[in-house]
Amino acid sequence: MNLIRAASPGAGNAFYIEKLHHCLKAYTLDQVVIQLTEPSRVVTGFAKFETEDGVDLQCPQSVGNLACYTWNIHNNESNIKQITGMSTQIDKVWQSQIIISNWINYKVMQDVITMHYLCESFNVPVVFWSWFRPMDELFIEQYNWLKNKIQWIPSCAIDWIHKTNICSLPDGHWDAQAHSQIVDNWLYPQINI
Repeated sequence: MNLIRAASPGAGNAFYIEKLHHCLKAYTLDQVVIQLTEPSRVVTGFAKFETEDGVDLQCPQSVGNLACYTWNIHNNESNIKQITGMSTQIDKVWQSQIIISNWINYKVMQDVITMHYLCESFNVPVVFWSWFRPMDELFIEQYNWLKNKIQWIPSCAIDWIHKTNICSLPDGHWDAQAHSQIVDNWLYPQINI
């Protein structure tokens, strides 16, 4: 198959919506596979990264002139300082109020619905899977109806990694060989093409 890779390391789920929209308009796709990330990665607009340079599908913070910042569990204060030179005090509020709110779980489902609808609108099948949390745990009670409306893979990559004892790099990520094992031995066999 010809692969169009549109990954954004460290980005939140909402950032993929516009990348998906671009790909559906720009390419003829037979299948879309979307990896969901940690729900606490919240995406907001961020003018600092906005450019007119076109679309780089590998860019972690922009799609054309649309740019964002993905807020994480920690280090936002130092990240914002490094990017803008401005000091902030957000991490304590972020950790104690935002990432533990119910909104975070609702937002994952809203993002999935949006991405599913985009694919459906272009008549392209889509399958969802999760890196950090099993997909069946991402379906909150109010969205259980969605389980039968979309194609999704149970479990999650990180559980399979732990079961198979694939070692990470010192920084906690995995190398290309480990990713190949994940795709070839766990992900690909579960995708119905």
